[in-house]
Amino acid sequence: MNKRIELLIIDPQVDFCDPQHGALYVPGAEHDMKRLTAMIRRLRNQLDDIHVTLDSHHSIHIAHPIFWKDSRGNHPPLFTSISSMDVEEGVWTPTVPGLYRRALDYVHKLDQNGRYALTVWPPHCLIGSPGHTVFPELFAALTEWESRLRVCGLRDQGQQHHDRALFGGAGRRARSCGCGDSDQHTSHSDFGKRRPDRDRGRSAHTLSG
Repeated sequence: MNKRIELLIIDPQVDFCDPQHGALYVPGAEHDMKRLTAMIRRLRNQLDDIHVTLDSHHSIHIAHPIFWKDSRGNHPPLFTSISSMDVEEGVWTPTVPGLYRRALDYVHKLDQNGRYALTVWPPHCLIGSPGHTVFPELFAALTEWESRLRVCGLRDQGQQHHDRALFGGAGRRARSCGCGDSDQHTSHSDFGKRRPDRDRGRSAHTLSG
């Protein structure tokens, strides 16, 4: 039985990795990108698949300040946590009143899951913006790797529905790559050519050797 080596890279985007321009910069991420770039070039002939995910958002999103307001019409400060109780008691309400029920259901589910509360983030990884793109050094290495291979398939998830664009996903799903393999791929955006496409909005697509 032949073994395959596949690499999964999660959200290596400018908004997370660029200390100068990243809207939600993670300290040290640029150094991780350099090490990852070097590894791909070193192992390029041994990698069967590379899956690259992209965090993808619209400006109007349940985790962005513009979505919420208080009784005076002020949007919440960045990194505010919003619970279902906050919504029920009117501490924070959707800027668009018609979204109240959807928003309340969303934060209820987060509370029930007990994993994390809804946090208000700075707008980041906005679709089509420079911050949404793959970190340039890594992109160059992926392009070199891809030039030796064929694109075998594409699957979109992420923001295929308008309500998912507003409210995000409840989790990740796996889908077949569509190239005849039975491989399952994480539901984000993969590197390479993709059609238009998620709060964790992502599309999935695969490169294969």
